[in-house]
Amino acid sequence: MRRLILCSVIFFAVAAGSWGSLRVLKGTTEELCRRIERCAEAHDSESRETAVEALEEYWDSYYSKSSFITRSESLEDMSVSVAVIRHKYGEELAAELRALRERARIIFEEQRPRLSGVL
Repeated sequence: MRRLILCSVIFFAVAAGSWGSLRVLKGTTEELCRRIERCAEAHDSESRETAVEALEEYWDSYYSKSSFITRSESLEDMSVSVAVIRHKYGEELAAELRALRERARIIFEEQRPRLSGVL
C-alpha cells in the first residue's frame, strides 16, 4: 500500500510540474506574439522603435523561461531574428515578424502532450 501511495505522489508531482511548465510556456508565448503584433502594426510609424525595443526587452525573459523548459534549435534561430529586426523595414520586417511568430507557435506546439508521443 505504501508503494502505491508513493507512486501516486510521484505521478501527480510529475504531472503538476509538466502542467505548470506548459502554462508558463503558453503565457510567455502569447505575450511574445502580442509584442510581435505590436511591432507589425507599428512597422511604418514612429512607434516602431518603441515596439521593437519592447520586443527585444521581452525576448530576454522569454528566452530564459523557454530555454529552461525546452531545448529547441528554433530558440537560437529566434535569437538571430530578434537581433536583426531593428535593422529591417517594410516587407523584410513583416516577413521576419511572421517567421518569428511561427517559430514561437512551433515551440509551444512541440511541448504539448500528445497521445501518440506517450505511446
